[in-house]
Amino acid sequence: MNPIRFSKILIVDDSNAFRAKIQRLLTEGEIGYFIYEARDGEEGFSMYKKYRPHVVIMDIMMPKVNGIESMKKIIEFDPDAKIIVTSTKENKETIDAAIKSGGAKDYIIKPFHSGVVLMSVSKQLLVNRDYRHSSTSFITDVKKPLMHNGIAYGHIEKVYENGELEMKVDKNKTIDELLEKAQEIKDMGEYFEIVV
Repeated sequence: MNPIRFSKILIVDDSNAFRAKIQRLLTEGEIGYFIYEARDGEEGFSMYKKYRPHVVIMDIMMPKVNGIESMKKIIEFDPDAKIIVTSTKENKETIDAAIKSGGAKDYIIKPFHSGVVLMSVSKQLLVNRDYRHSSTSFITDVKKPLMHNGIAYGHIEKVYENGELEMKVDKNKTIDELLEKAQEIKDMGEYFEIVV
């Protein structure tokens, strides 16, 4: 599956306007299929555990639990987490410390150009094209078809413990639509046979 288009992204920021702007940029750039939002670090950590996003965009300065504390909790829970921290130039030292500690993979300085956000997220999605963590094993090998109107366009290869699928798909102009439908079905938990 396309690692940029069919990814899960979590935006953690106390500003509604910032979250809406990031979500709009990602949607327009066709980055991310599921985009989740959290208002503070505590909610961000909770949502990370629930949804296991491929990339997190996290503000450093937030009420309750700030971005640095939340980042530490996420990294403790998942050492492979890809977190992009955001803040203003005034907090550059804190951003640098987050990068040097190994928690943050990249940073975005506010205010920002839309291209910076898209490049930063895309880079993290492409650095590790295999979304599954090395400790995640697959439940079973399967050879179930991905079908549309009675025609097979590919098949599911494996189903993993964390619910991720490994698919092989044929080259076809309708495949993006099929994969979007397959992703919706997978997130409902019905992933052993996909017929759309």
